[in-house]
Amino acid sequence: MDDFWSGFTKRAMKEVSTVGIIDIDKRTLLMGKRRDNQKWTTPGGHLEAGEKPLLGAIREVREESGVELGEDDLIHVKSKVVTKPGGEKLKIHAFKAFFGSERLPQTTVKYDPDDEVYRWKWVPMPGGLPKEIKENLHVPLGDNVLLDNLNLSAPDETLEPGKGLSKAAFWGGFCGVCV
Repeated sequence: MDDFWSGFTKRAMKEVSTVGIIDIDKRTLLMGKRRDNQKWTTPGGHLEAGEKPLLGAIREVREESGVELGEDDLIHVKSKVVTKPGGEKLKIHAFKAFFGSERLPQTTVKYDPDDEVYRWKWVPMPGGLPKEIKENLHVPLGDNVLLDNLNLSAPDETLEPGKGLSKAAFWGGFCGVCV
C-alpha cells in the first residue's frame, strides 16, 4: 500500500504562479533576464505544498524581484494545465498587477533563493512585446499562459482612470481580459 501512495505523490501535478507587473503610464512590463539560458521571463515560480496560487504569486514576486504586492494588487488572468516537453504537466496560474509610474516598485535580485534572474528591466510595450524579447522568452509566447493572455496594445483612451470608466472597464480595456 505504501508503494501505491508514494508513486501517486511523485505523479502529483506541480503548480506555478506567474505575474505580469505592468506600468500603465509608460506602457511597460517588468521582465527578468535569466542566468541559466539568458532568456526573458516574468516573476513567478512553483507553489509550495498547500500554498494557494494568489499567495504563491505574492511570495514568488517578492523573492524574485523584491516587489511587495498585496492580495488586492493582483488580478487573476487565467489558470491552465500545460504539458512540458517530456510529458510533465504543470498547472499555471497567471496574474497581473498594475502600477502607475509615480509609484513604480524598486526591483532587486538579492532575495531570490535560487538565483534565477540576474536583472529586472521595465520593457516598453507600446505596440506589444518587442520582437527581440518575443523571440527570446524562457517560455515561448504560444505556451506562455500569462503573456499569451495579455493584450498590451489597447488604445490610449482606455488607459485614463477617472474619466468615467469603472475599474473593471479600465482594467478590462487595458488587458482584454475581463476577470
